[in-house]
Amino acid sequence: MIKVSVPLALETARLRLRRFRADDLEALAAMLADSEATRYLAFTAEQKTPAGARALLDFLLARYDSEAPVFSLALTDLSTGAYLGYCGFQPVIGESGAEIFYLVLPAHQGCGYALEAVEALLRYIFTRTGLNFAAASVAPGNMLSLRVIEAAGFREDGKGKAADPSASGDRRRFVMRREAWLEKQA
Repeated sequence: MIKVSVPLALETARLRLRRFRADDLEALAAMLADSEATRYLAFTAEQKTPAGARALLDFLLARYDSEAPVFSLALTDLSTGAYLGYCGFQPVIGESGAEIFYLVLPAHQGCGYALEAVEALLRYIFTRTGLNFAAASVAPGNMLSLRVIEAAGFREDGKGKAADPSASGDRRRFVMRREAWLEKQA
């Protein structure tokens, strides 16, 4: 398996994708408790409580510089620092790729933030790691996510489950290969 380090931050024209910090607890807890925001995601009922949000945040903070880091970043507005959601990726077990994930809070959807975050993740994956592909699993009915993935240039790779075994339901799997991403950049 390829070891990937978690940067302190990645920046785009409008966003800062940064490591979570202890002072993100309130925003993270509110996001997890928002049933509309987490509608298509596999967070447990316990994680959606204040205690669960604290445990999740503590887990992330402890793992960033560990032997098995978790690549999960807070998605924030570059100019104001406002919390907009989160994004990241996790290795696909047994393959040289990663599955990306992202969430933009409902109040900030439709502004292009998800696409901007996905493009930043792809740039990191394909220029800073040895990973050969990025995958994304889209839940049935999640048309906003489907539009983001298609706009980023992913191609459908058949139906499949997310890399996260706790994810439920039949999901469509999309893939962006390193070669296709490099061609898109030329």
